[in-house]
Amino acid sequence: MEKADEETGLIGRKAGHSLRIAWHGHANLLAGRIDEAEKLAQRAFKLSQESNEEGHHAWTLKLLGDIAASKKSRDNQAEIYYGQALALSRKLEMIPLQAHSSLAIGQFYFHNGDAIRARSELARALGLYRESKMRFWQTRVEAALGELSRTL
Repeated sequence: MEKADEETGLIGRKAGHSLRIAWHGHANLLAGRIDEAEKLAQRAFKLSQESNEEGHHAWTLKLLGDIAASKKSRDNQAEIYYGQALALSRKLEMIPLQAHSSLAIGQFYFHNGDAIRARSELARALGLYRESKMRFWQTRVEAALGELSRTL
């Protein structure tokens, strides 16, 4: 991913660059390199705005939410980013991103003790995953709903 980023800069290709940077940020987040993930996500955020790539911007907002949630801070920054990603993905009719954002915000609410809002978002995500026939993710939401039921 670093090589792709470097080569994109060398050839001056702008289209889709913000999304490639966001993927690079996501990979860093998965690897536990949160500071690097955040730097890349902020860069992708700026590029997606500058290039007017709303869909890529929506994915970047979701990534920023994931990063904020991973920090487990007391502020509501993750909720704000997820809400923005959800709103933009609805506007653009990006159903998979709507589902992923609802899942993420549902998990955020669950981990912050808001079972009612968690259930609502997880149920919304489940419906979207079913509609999209995204069975892998559907199974994950069903498991999260099961875990939520056991804690009540």
